[in-house]
Amino acid sequence: MAGCRKVIAVQCRSKSTRFPFKCYAQLNGKTVIRKIYDDLVDEFETEAEVIVLIPIDDEDLALYLLYQNIPFFMAGKTEDDVVDRFQTYLIANPDVDLIARVTADDPFRNLYDLRKLFELMEDGMGLFQYGFSSGLPYGMNNEVFLRGFLLDDSVQKDREHLSNNLQHFIPNAWLKYSSPISKFNLSLDTPEQLPFLNY
Repeated sequence: MAGCRKVIAVQCRSKSTRFPFKCYAQLNGKTVIRKIYDDLVDEFETEAEVIVLIPIDDEDLALYLLYQNIPFFMAGKTEDDVVDRFQTYLIANPDVDLIARVTADDPFRNLYDLRKLFELMEDGMGLFQYGFSSGLPYGMNNEVFLRGFLLDDSVQKDREHLSNNLQHFIPNAWLKYSSPISKFNLSLDTPEQLPFLNY
């Protein structure tokens, strides 16, 4: 689809309960959020924009991103209202057609699959509200949303988890892209996982 505007939104906060400030944790000389942002920009260049979505009251993270020259958008009625963060961003950017959700605790995301999801969603524009990859190690999966799905408050029951809202939507509006890779955890959820991920 000509002129389709694609955005990759990195969902990030510094006040995680299990691992506070994990977005600043060092992975081979870079902070986690710096690595994720750089990898996405290097992979997609001009094909998709990359933005970091942060809670409205996360001033320390905002200052860090500003210092690092990483574009960000602050929103959310509360820290846990992730849906509002995405909705506010989409309302402020009415020409965004597809938005991918990336979390700031998954530094080894499968970017090939993310590219494939964008292609499939774009080719079937309007047929699918949501596309996701599966069969991957935890922390490498991807998901892409059509803007209309995230802006539809009638299906956004769980304000903290975007994907949980799919149970309220039409099942055949999903697009599943399967990758045949064995499952293990590459997500950074606790400090104990940091040495393994660095290795």
